[in-house]
Parts: sequence; structure tokens; C-alpha cells
Amino acid sequence: MDLCHLKHSEKSQAWWKYKGRVVFRGDQVRDEAGFYAVFSEQGTSASQMAAAKFLDALGRMPGNSGEDSDAIGAYTQVSLREGWKLLGRSSGAYVETWISLPPSRRPKDGSWNGIEDPVCKLRLNLYGHPLAGLLWEKHCQAAVFKHGFTKVQGWECLYKNPTQQLFLSIYVDDFKMAGNANNISPMWAKLKQDLALEDPVPFNDATYLGCTQKSSPVCQKTVEDKKELFDRLLKVDRKLEKLPEQQEPRAKAKAKAKAKAAAKPKPKAKAKQDSNRRKQNMADGNVAHQSGSGRTETSRTRVKAYHYDMSGHAERCVAKYEELANVKAEDLKQVATPCIDDHIIPPEDFEAKGELSNVAARIVLTVLFLARTGRPDLLWTVNTLARETTRWNVACDKRLHRLISYIIALSAMLRMIVG
Repeated sequence: MDLCHLKHSEKSQAWWKYKGRVVFRGDQVRDEAGFYAVFSEQGTSASQMAAAKFLDALGRMPGNSGEDSDAIGAYTQVSLREGWKLLGRSSGAYVETWISLPPSRRPKDGSWNGIEDPVCKLRLNLYGHPLAGLLWEKHCQAAVFKHGFTKVQGWECLYKNPTQQLFLSIYVDDFKMAGNANNISPMWAKLKQDLALEDPVPFNDATYLGCTQKSSPVCQKTVEDKKELFDRLLKVDRKLEKLPEQQEPRAKAKAKAKAKAAAKPKPKAKAKQDSNRRKQNMADGNVAHQSGSGRTETSRTRVKAYHYDMSGHAERCVAKYEELANVKAEDLKQVATPCIDDHIIPPEDFEAKGELSNVAARIVLTVLFLARTGRPDLLWTVNTLARETTRWNVACDKRLHRLISYIIALSAMLRMIVG
């Protein structure tokens, strides 16, 4: 069966790209006797979104970098016979698969014209085959293990290479690598020996799973605010760590504190010194931080910041609601929160069937991807609605209306990370 879809449809038309794919009808597989074929229940591992976010941050650490790459043809890089061996099966027990071809895929010389239902042997691991995902995963693992990667315990599809100081996350045919900047390009070259991969692109300005990330300017005030927050969270009371016999006598401790206070500059003079130092650091692009001894030191490393931009997908969610709910965006009032207070909803609205009950899932699941990938402020509301898709009522109509109104108000909202 042939499929065609529009890649990056949530972005501007300049990014659109039509892609075609031939798939195997895995729902219509029969054995030699005409019965539906039964495959062993072997699922593939799930790539975690948190792993991708972890690599995004890791790639911006001092001395590190990060790049994305796509596998070319992905599943079809593996032959079914080779995949059979990767599953630990003996070659003698290999079961061949034959497929029927539509007229558009038959030879043009007319040699097959007299055959009523021509078939041919399936050689490659085609999309749609019940074992396609598992065979591709085994093939990828064999390649990354060959070049020094090992699994990260508790994180499916996330691999580490301690020797090269690299991490690699694989989501089907999307590869994301981060770590030591000097080792990334050589590692891509090694992986290309066993896998067909596109040329990698840096994280900045790249779109991964519909989410675009870009570097952001950051001011010294933001850095100082973040530092103060983490200092409070991580601060440890040293007095509680000391054993009773290690604690100094109260009189001696008071004398030390008095001497220390006397040695400090006057508040006005110190404030002026600090202000001048901050201004100079900001001009030089330096970062002020507190050392373990309590002194303020200056690092030559510029603090990096980046943000996730899913404004295109937010607009797509609104467009989906406009289409299925038959409303116009300009008729929706902008609101400050995604939720609605259930106390203002009449009790009978929780019993009556909602007007959008037949299409609610299509809207809610579109918003769910936006929330999980780059808009955590939507998570509670959209998860609540997702639980109601099979029992949709008028109250849910009102909640969804509120959610879409909020998305319109903050469609260009960015999720910024400073570190």
C-alpha cells in the first residue's frame, strides 16, 4: 500500500516536504493454508522524551555539542533473513514472506500480464510488517554496540559511550547524539559504516519531533536570579553536619564572627564594588558564581540558554478546533489560564452529551502532543480531557473551548532553559 504525507505541516510552507512510503499490510498476513498468520508477541522499546531533553541540555554544557541525524530508509536497511538471525533464530528455520503487487508496481514489459494474482518474495524489512520495528531496533543496537555504546539502565533506547564521553538517543529513525564536541563527528562517521544516515545537523535551529529549539540571549540578571534559586535549594546547614564534639565553644564562635564582621567593607562601599563588578562581567560575557569557600569568583564561560518553539503546532491545534467545532479563531476570547472552574458549570452539563463527542479525540490528541513536547502548562487540562473522550459531555465542550482560547492567547509562548 502506498502512503503520502506532508512533513513539517505545522510549520510555514517553506518547510513543507511531501514524503511517500510503501508499506506492508500487516493486518492481512495469511499462512500457506489461508489462515491469518500468528506472530510472536515481541514489542519494541520505547524512546523516552526525557532522554531527548537531557541530551539537549548536555549538548550545551562547556566543551560539549549535540547533533541530530535521520536514518535513510530505516526499516528497509535490514533484510528479513538478517533480522531473523538478530532474533537468535537459526537460518534453517527462516520463514519466507511473499507479497502480492498492485498493478502499478508490476513490470512494465507486460511479462506479468497473464498472471491472475502475481506474487514475489519480500526480501527487505518493509514498514508495516509485524516484526519490522523489532528487527530495526536489533539492527541499530548491533551497530551502536559495535562502536562502544552500552545501554543506560532504566532508559530504553538511550546509550552511552564512556570512553568517548557521548550519549546517543534513538527514536525509530531519529538519532540524537550529545557529549564531547571533539568526538561527535568521528562517531557519526563510524556509525555510517553500518547504518545509512543523513548528514547530522546541530541542535540549534533543528526540529526534532516537531519541536524546534533555538539559542536565546540571556542577561546577567536572569543568571543571578537562577543562581540564587539553586543556592537556596542546594544550601546545606553546615552546623547540622558537625558532630557535637567538633562544634566550637559559643564564646569562641562569637569572637570569630565579630572579627569577620569587622573585616568586611562597609555596606555602601561593598554594594558599589559588587555593582561595578557585575557591570564589568556583563560587558565581558562572564558569569559570577559562589565558590565553596564563600568567595565570589568569575568564570570565563558564557552561560548558554535555549528555548523550544512549537508555535506552529499551537496554530495547528487551533486550526483543527476551528475545522471540527465549526468556529472561528477571532470569535474566541483570549484567557489567562487553560482551566475553567467547574463550580461555574451547571450540574446538568455533566450529564448531557457534548456536541463535539464524535470529534473530541482528534482535537485533544493533537493538543496532547503539543503539551508533552513543549508546553507543560497545558498538561493537566489536556490530560483531564483525554480521560473523558469516551464519555464526552457538555462540560467537556466548555473545558476544551477554554483550552483552545488559552492556546490562542499564548500560541507563541516559548519554553526557555537557562543553565
